[in-house]
Amino acid sequence: MSSYDREETEEAKETLSQDSVLDNEEEHTLPNGQVVKAIRHEYIRAELLQAAEARHQWTHPQPQGEAADDRTAPVAFPADQLDWGWTRDLYPPINFVLRKREYKYPDYEVQLWYHNGRLVLDLEGRRMRYFHHLPAVCSSQIPGGHIEALMRLDDRMSYSDIRGRMPPRIVIKSRGVAKEKP
Repeated sequence: MSSYDREETEEAKETLSQDSVLDNEEEHTLPNGQVVKAIRHEYIRAELLQAAEARHQWTHPQPQGEAADDRTAPVAFPADQLDWGWTRDLYPPINFVLRKREYKYPDYEVQLWYHNGRLVLDLEGRRMRYFHHLPAVCSSQIPGGHIEALMRLDDRMSYSDIRGRMPPRIVIKSRGVAKEKP
């Protein structure tokens, strides 16, 4: 296959991918009655993961699920987040803050999450919120310590903000056999 054919194939895949995303667009009514275009997170998950991994890399390997896209996207805010690991010396520093007054919470207004002009919805069709420090994509195997740290960084966040970024279906391996679970 020539390089021209490869480029043409990649271009066709990209067009097909964009078309399939457009096919999955839906309309969503906001509380104020405004109707906006929306997309479910599961349809843009691969795109978000690829974009994040092109910008940043984890310093230490992160737990991930059995499926190819069941991993957590790297985020460089706060700056040390890429260095978080799962041995005591690499735990997120926020997990060692015992009093709230020792940490200043972000003061930006939490907005609804829009991606390419479309409102992002979770698996159940709920509007997702955008947090600066929360990965766009989370693995089903994200460690509890990482969840704790993310939630401590901003007390406005709830577990549903993290769960909405996890894959809609996970692959569970039991006795060497992989099964997909919703």
